[in-house]
Amino acid sequence: MKKSTLIFFITFLLIFSLIHSGCSTSGKINKTNDSAKDKNVKVVLGKMTVELAKTKLSDFKKAGYTFDLSNRAGPKQLKVAEYTLENIPIKNGESEVCSVGVANNLSDKGLDFDDCVIWTINITYNEESITDVILPGNIQKGSTLKDVKKVYGKEQYVETADSLIQCLFSKDPYIYIFTFNSKKPNQIYSCSIDINLNKIKNHKKWNLRAY
Repeated sequence: MKKSTLIFFITFLLIFSLIHSGCSTSGKINKTNDSAKDKNVKVVLGKMTVELAKTKLSDFKKAGYTFDLSNRAGPKQLKVAEYTLENIPIKNGESEVCSVGVANNLSDKGLDFDDCVIWTINITYNEESITDVILPGNIQKGSTLKDVKKVYGKEQYVETADSLIQCLFSKDPYIYIFTFNSKKPNQIYSCSIDINLNKIKNHKKWNLRAY
């Protein structure tokens, strides 16, 4: 086999494997998340899809992620209609892919944290973080403030500090807080998505469990 033919063959195999592993040569992910206009928006997180107020904390373990509740202070359960602002790190190996807060809207009795649902999710797109995270509207690593505005409309609040720009967008019942890096043509740095618990059925009044 000629050297040029061998190089061509190896290049072809490399491109083929990238395409079929869910990656692309442009750095974007060959997955889509068009749930921005849906009643229940979703976050594509690697092999799983997170839906606020429906996905349980235990679902992350079923998808191969890990979290550790052993060193937590405070109670092991949430009572009915309780939620917490505590962020629980979700890891893929040693790397943190996101952090989440949990709420009990599934039961009329106390629930262990594992059985509670996710009501808020926080993602930081730093160099070490997982890259296959797609937010509603196909917003992902490398997306810019302009891209986000196309999906979520005009921001309701803007704050700047150093090289970061923080913007709040609201699409009832969801609240999105995006942070952008102004030194990298306003590329997304982090995002937090919350669901307004008062809009969730089952409970009219929610109680914050503070630690």
